[in-house]
Amino acid sequence: MTGAPHGVPGQLECRIGYHQGQGPVLPPADVARLCRFAQSRSRDWGTRICQYLGLDLRRRVKVTLRPGTYLSMTRGNDVVIGVDAGTVSAALAHELVHAVVGPSPRQVYAEGLAVHVDSRLRLAGPAWPFFDLDPDRWVRHFVDDGSYVPLALLMAAPRALPSAEEGMSSAARIYLEAASLVAFVVHRLGLEGFWPYFRSGRPIAATGPELDAMEQAWLAGLGGPLTDAELRCRDAALARVVDDGRHGVVTRPDPTAAP
Repeated sequence: MTGAPHGVPGQLECRIGYHQGQGPVLPPADVARLCRFAQSRSRDWGTRICQYLGLDLRRRVKVTLRPGTYLSMTRGNDVVIGVDAGTVSAALAHELVHAVVGPSPRQVYAEGLAVHVDSRLRLAGPAWPFFDLDPDRWVRHFVDDGSYVPLALLMAAPRALPSAEEGMSSAARIYLEAASLVAFVVHRLGLEGFWPYFRSGRPIAATGPELDAMEQAWLAGLGGPLTDAELRCRDAALARVVDDGRHGVVTRPDPTAAP
Protein backbone atom coordinates (compact mmCIF):
# COMPACT_ATOMS: atom_id res chain seq x y z
CA MET A 1 0.00 0.00 0.00
CA THR A 2 1.34 3.41 -0.90
CA GLY A 3 -0.12 6.79 -0.22
CA ALA A 4 0.41 10.30 1.07
CA PRO A 5 -1.92 13.03 2.27
CA HIS A 6 -2.56 15.94 -0.06
CA GLY A 7 -4.26 19.09 1.11
CA VAL A 8 -4.85 22.29 -0.84
CA PRO A 9 -6.49 25.33 0.80
CA GLY A 10 -10.11 25.64 -0.32
CA GLN A 11 -10.26 22.06 -1.55
CA LEU A 12 -11.20 18.73 -0.05
CA GLU A 13 -8.27 16.91 1.56
CA CYS A 14 -7.66 13.54 -0.07
CA ARG A 15 -5.25 10.70 0.56
CA ILE A 16 -4.50 8.34 -2.32
CA GLY A 17 -3.32 4.76 -1.94
CA TYR A 18 -2.62 1.84 -4.27
CA HIS A 19 -3.28 -1.71 -3.11
CA GLN A 20 -1.71 -4.32 -5.36
CA GLY A 21 -3.58 -7.34 -3.98
CA GLN A 22 -4.07 -10.10 -6.56
CA GLY A 23 -4.41 -7.71 -9.51
CA PRO A 24 -2.01 -7.42 -12.45
CA VAL A 25 1.35 -5.85 -11.66
CA LEU A 26 1.75 -2.45 -13.29
CA PRO A 27 5.04 -0.64 -13.94
CA PRO A 28 5.88 1.88 -11.18
CA ALA A 29 5.53 4.77 -13.63
CA ASP A 30 1.97 3.67 -14.50
CA VAL A 31 1.07 3.34 -10.82
CA ALA A 32 2.41 6.83 -10.15
CA ARG A 33 0.45 8.23 -13.09
CA LEU A 34 -2.78 6.56 -11.94
CA CYS A 35 -2.31 7.86 -8.41
CA ARG A 36 -1.72 11.42 -9.61
CA PHE A 37 -4.76 11.18 -11.84
CA ALA A 38 -6.94 9.85 -9.01
CA GLN A 39 -5.54 12.52 -6.67
CA SER A 40 -6.44 15.33 -9.05
CA ARG A 41 -9.91 13.97 -9.81
CA SER A 42 -10.72 13.11 -6.19
CA ARG A 43 -9.71 16.51 -4.88
CA ASP A 44 -11.46 18.46 -7.64
CA TRP A 45 -14.60 16.31 -7.79
CA GLY A 46 -14.89 16.00 -4.02
CA THR A 47 -14.60 19.77 -3.67
CA ARG A 48 -17.29 20.37 -6.28
CA ILE A 49 -19.59 17.81 -4.63
CA CYS A 50 -19.19 19.53 -1.26
CA GLN A 51 -19.87 22.93 -2.81
CA TYR A 52 -22.94 21.64 -4.65
CA LEU A 53 -24.37 20.18 -1.45
CA GLY A 54 -23.31 23.09 0.75
CA LEU A 55 -21.02 20.87 2.86
CA ASP A 56 -17.97 21.98 4.84
CA LEU A 57 -14.72 21.26 3.01
CA ARG A 58 -12.93 20.52 6.28
CA ARG A 59 -13.13 16.76 5.89
CA ARG A 60 -10.81 14.02 4.68
CA VAL A 61 -11.32 11.24 2.17
CA LYS A 62 -9.08 8.27 1.55
CA VAL A 63 -9.14 6.74 -1.96
CA THR A 64 -7.48 3.38 -2.59
CA LEU A 65 -6.95 2.14 -6.14
CA ARG A 66 -7.27 -1.62 -6.59
CA PRO A 67 -6.10 -3.12 -9.93
CA GLY A 68 -7.83 -5.82 -11.91
CA THR A 69 -11.46 -4.88 -11.20
CA TYR A 70 -14.11 -2.24 -11.76
CA LEU A 71 -15.81 -3.03 -8.44
CA SER A 72 -15.92 -0.01 -6.16
CA MET A 73 -17.25 0.66 -2.66
CA THR A 74 -17.25 3.18 0.17
CA ARG A 75 -17.10 2.58 3.91
CA GLY A 76 -17.16 5.73 5.98
CA ASN A 77 -14.74 8.11 4.30
CA ASP A 78 -12.68 5.27 2.77
CA VAL A 79 -13.26 4.77 -0.97
CA VAL A 80 -11.99 1.73 -2.88
CA ILE A 81 -11.96 2.22 -6.66
CA GLY A 82 -11.30 -0.45 -9.24
CA VAL A 83 -8.58 0.03 -11.83
CA ASP A 84 -8.60 -2.11 -14.95
CA ALA A 85 -6.58 -1.88 -18.17
CA GLY A 86 -4.98 1.37 -17.07
CA THR A 87 -8.27 3.12 -16.38
CA VAL A 88 -9.97 4.39 -13.24
CA SER A 89 -13.63 3.47 -12.89
CA ALA A 90 -16.10 6.30 -13.43
CA ALA A 91 -17.68 5.11 -10.19
CA LEU A 92 -15.15 7.41 -8.49
CA ALA A 93 -17.55 10.37 -8.70
CA HIS A 94 -20.45 8.31 -7.33
CA GLU A 95 -18.40 6.90 -4.46
CA LEU A 96 -17.03 10.32 -3.55
CA VAL A 97 -20.59 11.48 -2.88
CA HIS A 98 -20.99 8.63 -0.40
CA ALA A 99 -17.67 9.50 1.24
CA VAL A 100 -18.30 13.22 1.75
CA VAL A 101 -21.99 12.87 2.70
CA GLY A 102 -21.75 9.84 4.96
CA PRO A 103 -24.14 6.90 5.24
CA SER A 104 -27.91 6.84 5.40
CA PRO A 105 -29.88 4.02 7.05
CA ARG A 106 -32.09 3.95 3.96
CA GLN A 107 -30.55 2.64 0.73
CA VAL A 108 -32.84 4.70 -1.48
CA TYR A 109 -31.64 7.97 0.04
CA ALA A 110 -27.95 7.05 -0.07
CA GLU A 111 -27.85 5.78 -3.65
CA GLY A 112 -30.45 8.26 -4.84
CA LEU A 113 -28.41 11.22 -3.62
CA ALA A 114 -25.17 9.84 -5.12
CA VAL A 115 -26.74 9.31 -8.55
CA HIS A 116 -28.62 12.63 -8.35
CA VAL A 117 -25.43 14.61 -7.66
CA ASP A 118 -23.42 12.65 -10.23
CA SER A 119 -26.07 13.22 -12.90
CA ARG A 120 -26.23 16.95 -12.16
CA LEU A 121 -22.50 17.62 -12.07
CA ARG A 122 -21.50 15.07 -14.76
CA LEU A 123 -18.04 14.86 -13.24
CA ALA A 124 -17.16 11.60 -15.00
CA GLY A 125 -19.24 12.36 -18.08
CA PRO A 126 -22.22 10.21 -19.07
CA ALA A 127 -21.60 7.47 -16.51
CA TRP A 128 -23.64 4.48 -15.30
CA PRO A 129 -26.54 4.33 -14.67
CA PHE A 130 -27.87 7.54 -16.28
CA PHE A 131 -25.46 8.00 -19.22
CA ASP A 132 -26.86 10.78 -21.46
CA LEU A 133 -30.40 10.68 -20.08
CA ASP A 134 -31.58 12.49 -16.94
CA PRO A 135 -32.88 10.15 -14.20
CA ASP A 136 -36.33 11.75 -14.48
CA ARG A 137 -36.52 10.73 -18.11
CA TRP A 138 -35.39 7.19 -17.32
CA VAL A 139 -38.24 6.92 -14.82
CA ARG A 140 -40.64 8.22 -17.47
CA HIS A 141 -39.39 5.38 -19.69
CA PHE A 142 -39.86 2.82 -16.89
CA VAL A 143 -43.44 4.00 -16.35
CA ASP A 144 -44.16 3.74 -20.08
CA ASP A 145 -42.65 0.27 -20.56
CA GLY A 146 -44.14 -1.21 -17.37
CA SER A 147 -40.87 -1.75 -15.47
CA TYR A 148 -41.44 1.08 -12.97
CA VAL A 149 -40.98 0.11 -9.30
CA PRO A 150 -43.85 1.65 -7.24
CA LEU A 151 -42.80 4.11 -4.55
CA ALA A 152 -43.88 1.84 -1.67
CA LEU A 153 -41.58 -0.91 -2.96
CA LEU A 154 -38.81 1.53 -3.79
CA MET A 155 -38.75 2.80 -0.21
CA ALA A 156 -38.38 -0.80 1.01
CA ALA A 157 -35.47 -1.58 -1.33
CA PRO A 158 -32.88 -3.80 0.35
CA ARG A 159 -29.45 -2.44 1.20
CA ALA A 160 -27.71 -4.96 -1.08
CA LEU A 161 -28.94 -4.63 -4.65
CA PRO A 162 -28.03 -6.99 -7.50
CA SER A 163 -26.15 -5.36 -10.35
CA ALA A 164 -24.72 -8.19 -12.45
CA GLU A 165 -27.67 -8.50 -14.87
CA GLU A 166 -27.25 -7.59 -18.51
CA GLY A 167 -28.95 -4.51 -19.88
CA MET A 168 -30.75 -2.17 -17.47
CA SER A 169 -30.46 -4.22 -14.28
CA SER A 170 -32.88 -4.02 -11.39
CA ALA A 171 -30.16 -2.19 -9.42
CA ALA A 172 -29.84 0.44 -12.15
CA ARG A 173 -33.62 0.95 -12.28
CA ILE A 174 -33.78 1.39 -8.51
CA TYR A 175 -30.79 3.75 -8.50
CA LEU A 176 -32.36 5.88 -11.24
CA GLU A 177 -35.76 5.98 -9.58
CA ALA A 178 -34.10 6.82 -6.27
CA ALA A 179 -32.17 9.68 -7.91
CA SER A 180 -35.34 11.08 -9.46
CA LEU A 181 -37.17 10.80 -6.14
CA VAL A 182 -34.35 12.54 -4.23
CA ALA A 183 -34.33 15.36 -6.79
CA PHE A 184 -38.09 15.73 -6.31
CA VAL A 185 -37.80 15.84 -2.50
CA VAL A 186 -34.87 18.29 -2.59
CA HIS A 187 -36.83 20.53 -4.97
CA ARG A 188 -39.77 20.48 -2.56
CA LEU A 189 -37.96 20.73 0.77
CA GLY A 190 -34.52 22.06 -0.09
CA LEU A 191 -31.36 20.31 1.05
CA GLU A 192 -31.87 21.44 4.63
CA GLY A 193 -35.28 19.80 4.61
CA PHE A 194 -33.92 16.62 3.05
CA TRP A 195 -31.00 16.01 5.44
CA PRO A 196 -33.13 14.94 8.44
CA TYR A 197 -34.71 12.19 6.33
CA PHE A 198 -31.32 11.18 4.95
CA ARG A 199 -29.66 10.99 8.37
CA SER A 200 -32.51 9.22 10.16
CA GLY A 201 -33.73 7.04 7.30
CA ARG A 202 -37.34 7.77 8.13
CA PRO A 203 -39.87 7.58 5.25
CA ILE A 204 -40.60 10.77 3.33
CA ALA A 205 -44.33 10.08 3.62
CA ALA A 206 -46.60 7.82 5.63
CA THR A 207 -48.10 4.79 3.93
CA GLY A 208 -51.49 4.98 2.32
CA PRO A 209 -53.03 8.17 0.89
CA GLU A 210 -50.09 10.40 1.85
CA LEU A 211 -47.59 8.18 0.05
CA ASP A 212 -49.92 7.83 -2.95
CA ALA A 213 -50.29 11.61 -3.20
CA MET A 214 -46.51 12.11 -3.11
CA GLU A 215 -46.01 9.44 -5.77
CA GLN A 216 -48.58 11.07 -8.05
CA ALA A 217 -46.95 14.49 -7.62
CA TRP A 218 -43.50 13.05 -8.32
CA LEU A 219 -44.55 11.18 -11.46
CA ALA A 220 -46.56 14.15 -12.72
CA GLY A 221 -43.35 16.18 -12.92
CA LEU A 222 -41.45 13.72 -15.13
CA GLY A 223 -42.71 15.17 -18.41
CA GLY A 224 -44.29 13.44 -21.38
CA PRO A 225 -43.11 10.37 -23.32
CA LEU A 226 -39.48 10.28 -24.45
CA THR A 227 -38.69 12.21 -27.60
CA ASP A 228 -36.97 10.56 -30.57
CA ALA A 229 -33.66 12.07 -29.45
CA GLU A 230 -34.14 10.73 -25.92
CA LEU A 231 -35.05 7.30 -27.25
CA ARG A 232 -31.76 7.26 -29.17
CA CYS A 233 -29.92 8.16 -25.94
CA ARG A 234 -31.76 5.36 -24.15
CA ASP A 235 -30.87 2.78 -26.80
CA ALA A 236 -27.23 3.88 -26.87
CA ALA A 237 -27.03 3.63 -23.08
CA LEU A 238 -28.51 0.12 -23.00
CA ALA A 239 -26.05 -1.00 -25.69
CA ARG A 240 -23.19 0.50 -23.72
CA VAL A 241 -24.10 -1.35 -20.54
CA VAL A 242 -24.01 -4.65 -22.41
CA ASP A 243 -20.79 -3.83 -24.29
CA ASP A 244 -18.76 -2.20 -21.52
CA GLY A 245 -20.03 -3.67 -18.28
CA ARG A 246 -21.69 -2.08 -15.29
CA HIS A 247 -20.21 1.40 -15.39
CA GLY A 248 -19.93 1.79 -19.14
CA VAL A 249 -17.56 4.75 -18.94
CA VAL A 250 -14.11 4.93 -17.43
CA THR A 251 -11.81 7.84 -16.76
CA ARG A 252 -8.36 7.56 -18.25
CA PRO A 253 -5.13 9.35 -17.27
CA ASP A 254 -3.35 11.33 -19.95
CA PRO A 255 -0.82 8.84 -21.37
CA THR A 256 1.49 11.72 -22.34
CA ALA A 257 1.71 13.02 -18.76
CA ALA A 258 5.11 12.85 -17.12
CA PRO A 259 5.58 9.74 -14.92
